[in-house]
Formats: sequence, structure tokens, C-alpha cells
Amino acid sequence: MNSHSIQTRISLPLCLAAGLLLIREAENTCSGQPATNLPAEIVAYINAAEVRANEIARQNNFTLSSDVKSFIAESKAGRFEEAQRPYSNIRKTADSTNPGAELRTPIVEIARDIELAINAFAGGDRALVVALGKDYMDALPPGCIYFGGTDPGRGLPTALCHAPGDPFFVISQNPLAAPVYMDYVRRLYGSRIKIPTTNEIDDCYYAYYSDASRRWQHDKQFPEQPKQLDQDETVTQQDGKPQFNGQGATLRLDAFIAKKIFDSNPEREFYLEESYAMEWMKPYLTPAGAIMKINREPVPEITQEAINRDHTFWCNLSRRTVGDFVTYDTSVKDLCDFCEKVYLRHDESGFKGDPKFLRSAYTQKTYAKLRDSIAASIYQARAEVSNGSKASPATKARMLKEAEFAFKQALAFYPASPEPIYHSMILLSSQQRFEEIKMIIHLAQKLDPKNPVYASWLGYLSKLPGNTNPEN
Repeated sequence: MNSHSIQTRISLPLCLAAGLLLIREAENTCSGQPATNLPAEIVAYINAAEVRANEIARQNNFTLSSDVKSFIAESKAGRFEEAQRPYSNIRKTADSTNPGAELRTPIVEIARDIELAINAFAGGDRALVVALGKDYMDALPPGCIYFGGTDPGRGLPTALCHAPGDPFFVISQNPLAAPVYMDYVRRLYGSRIKIPTTNEIDDCYYAYYSDASRRWQHDKQFPEQPKQLDQDETVTQQDGKPQFNGQGATLRLDAFIAKKIFDSNPEREFYLEESYAMEWMKPYLTPAGAIMKINREPVPEITQEAINRDHTFWCNLSRRTVGDFVTYDTSVKDLCDFCEKVYLRHDESGFKGDPKFLRSAYTQKTYAKLRDSIAASIYQARAEVSNGSKASPATKARMLKEAEFAFKQALAFYPASPEPIYHSMILLSSQQRFEEIKMIIHLAQKLDPKNPVYASWLGYLSKLPGNTNPEN
């Protein structure tokens, strides 16, 4: 395997995390009514993207294909369903063994960003999507480099920038090992920021390969010790040498490339909307509105002042979406009762939030993901390790309190969201609060009865030490 052969889909390298990948893939497609009356900023973005696509075609001596032309035209008109047909053809051809000259260029990434921009307005309330975009934009200072993780986190900030790099630079976290995507980023930003060359990305691959080989040798030499290879780093041997593939390999390679970008631009501030957690980032992260800041040096501790700012921001956001229902004292049972009432029974009596939010899956899922990332990669992570060593009892209690509060907010935004369910399961099982975990999972099963992952998580719980009532 070389650096360019690693697939660009990744997953969280934790026990039971495979179920999260299945849910995420299903949620990447947002269904809904055709988009109409796209905001002027989005139409302007599509027009500018069309100019870039035509310039690439001119430089490479071809004209845009009928699929690309049709996709752009339907997108500008806000006809989402009509745009999806040529876009599906573009993706199918791009993923084939013979994509052709056009889709070996960044035109495929231009189409991807246009699709993400119009998809935001396809199935949700326009005002809510605009507010979500503003939450991203408000968190990002001019001149910063921003790693977008999810489809909304890449698509909305990219489309809402005045121009590439104005007011900030957007780089997607997931396709960092993909040559066409990196060519796209280089074309967008030129020499204004330092993007790894092909040789530097190969260096990142060799750094990953060396690290993976060391961990593989450890697992062979000490089979009784905890495994150091992730469960989704698959290993084959060729001529006696290990070859690493799978989603765990992609995640770790992307992490090396992200670190290279971070180190190569020391004068820039960095921000993150997380897709999957990159372990090297965790000591550097602090809350920054809807997203997180990657500080230039590891942060010794999350101050109470930073916690208070984060707490206030999310309470205000919660008030305008689902109401100010969640507090530190909200029990898991009360949370599940609230979610069952408004999301399952659609009973909005006494609901103090925005009723339109309850019908906007796009914004529900996005805010749940954003809040969960802060809870897991900052508060939950620092409950175990703080300032490079085991957290003190006081720090652990403070971090767990804020993590649990944030997880409850995330579940209030979207109670079938896999990440806060998964991370809540880790937090609550460490305290042997198994009945509360079951309440959360049973609610998710009611909301998403066809998803098999919840049953597997209940099966996992039944095997944990201390679970005195293992029945589902």
C-alpha cells in the first residue's frame, strides 16, 4: 500500500465504533423537498465555482462534460433533485477505474463543494441553515486555517466565504490523502498558505508506515498486552512486509498530514470542526463557539473561564433551537421523556424552542455532532489525561460534569445521533449507570427501529462487569 492507495473514508478507532460508520454513511444523504430560492451568497459561490471549472478545462484542453454543465445549471437554479441526477453520474464516473481526463482534475472537487452547498438547503428550513452557517462563520477569525469535518462543516463555510481564503481557508479533514483533493486545495489557495507537496505527503505516509509497523511488531511480540493497532487497521503481508489498509489506516495517515499542515503554517491560527477525533489534536483543543480551536501549543488545562464561555454559548444556542430544557440537574430519564414527547410523539405542547427545528434533520444532526465533539475530545478526554498526566480527582469531576451536560444537550438536539449515544455510553458505563444508558439506547431504537447497531450496543452492555441487570 502506498499513500495514494489508502481509501479516504475513516472511522473512530474505538470498540463498537464500527456501528457509527454505518450510521454516518446513511446520514450523509439529506432527503427533502427540492431547494428553492437559494441565498444569493450560495448562487454567487456556484457562479464563481463554474468559472474555476471552466478555467481548469481550458488549461487542460477539454470542455466541460454535459453532466458537469447540467449539474451546475440545475444547482444555480436551486433544483436539488434535478441536480442530483448528473451529480450521481459525476461521482460514479469519478469513482470508476477510468474516470477520464475531466474527473482526474479538481473539477470533481468543485462539483462536490457545490453539491454540499445546495444540499444544505434541500431538506431543512432556510433560516435555520443560514443561522447554522453564521455559527460557523462567527467562530472563525480572518486569516485562519479551518479543518472542516462533516458535510455541513465543509460545505457551508466554503460556500459562504467571499472568495477562496477570504476571510479564511477551508480544508476538509477527510480527503487529505487524496491527490485530486490536495491539488484542488493548492489551486484554491496558491502560495498564501503552505499545503504539503506530493513528496511531503509521501513522507507522511512513510511516517505512518513506520509507526504502524512498530505497533504491529509490538502486538506480535506481546500478544498478552493491549493491542496497539486499531481494530480497523487491517494488515496483510507482501514479501514478508506488513501492508496496512482499512479505515484506521486512513484516519492515522490523515492525522499525519493534518499535523504537517499545522506545523507548516506557524503564523496561522487553526480551527476544527471534527469528523473523527485525531489524537494528536486533543491536548491542543479548546472550545471556540460552535467548533474548536487548535492552539499552537498544548493547553495545560481548560480554565473555568473557558468552560463558562462554552456553557453560555451552547445554552443560548439551545434556547433558540430546543429551548433551555437541559441543565446540569436534568436527569437522563427527564431528557428521554422530553425527546420522546417532541421527536417521537410530535407533541409540542409546552415546547419552548423553535418548532421548525424539530423538522430540520440537517441542523439537528449538525448541532448534535458539533456539541458532542467538544464534549468528547475536550471534556471527556481531559477527564482522563490533563497536562500530560492522569487527571486529578478534582479535574476529573469538573470535566465529567461538563461532558455529561454537553452530551445531554447533543441528545436533545438529535436523540438518535450516534456519537453522543456512543460517548455517553462510555461515560455512564464508567460510573456503572447502565440503566440510564439503556434508556438512551431504547429511545434511539424507537426513533430509528431499523438500525441494528443499537441492539449490538445493548449486547455489549450486558457483558460489562458491574451490570447487575444485563437484560435488555
